[in-house]
Amino acid sequence: MRPTHVLAGLLGSVALAGCTAGGGLLGTNVGFDNAEAAQLAQENDIILLQVNEGDTLSAEIPLAGNATYSGFVHGYNGGGTGPDLEHFGELDMTVDFNTETISGTISNVYTDLPGFLAPSGTAIVTGTIDNTLDGGDISIDALGTLVGTGATADYDFSGNGDFIGDTAQAAIGSHTTDLIWIGGPDTGTTSFSDGDWTGEQ
Repeated sequence: MRPTHVLAGLLGSVALAGCTAGGGLLGTNVGFDNAEAAQLAQENDIILLQVNEGDTLSAEIPLAGNATYSGFVHGYNGGGTGPDLEHFGELDMTVDFNTETISGTISNVYTDLPGFLAPSGTAIVTGTIDNTLDGGDISIDALGTLVGTGATADYDFSGNGDFIGDTAQAAIGSHTTDLIWIGGPDTGTTSFSDGDWTGEQ
């Protein structure tokens, strides 16, 4: 996996082409443009929270208990030897503040690549936090296989970020993601789709 590029400040989004997909947090038969709108709305909410309350201070990060964050992964065209694509996925993660560990999933992925518009499959999230540091120093990884109508790829995600707000009520960060094509016309190549991720309790 390539090193994750930490985003300074936050965070732009780009206009994306529409396609149909469905299920999960985004609802039934929701298009790719609506996925973008849902992700961007949450991102804007968290950026506003960051402006008003800042990153969560170490003294404000819980030392016990669990919290569940629901949000999105957004990846832009990032190059590589495979086809360019942008993607969204639903991010669900549970933080165990006692053990400083993270578990969760990335699912319901939507892309703008024909033959891979709404691939099935789930990537399993693991990670850690450091509750002695402001922001919590979130580090997350996810691995899974996504199967489209015309292509299959291993999904390899690596992200980092921070808790936002006075009670760690949100989180935001950046990621590098490799889609390693194991089926279809681009088998043996890799597409980079790097960007940002968000989550709220």
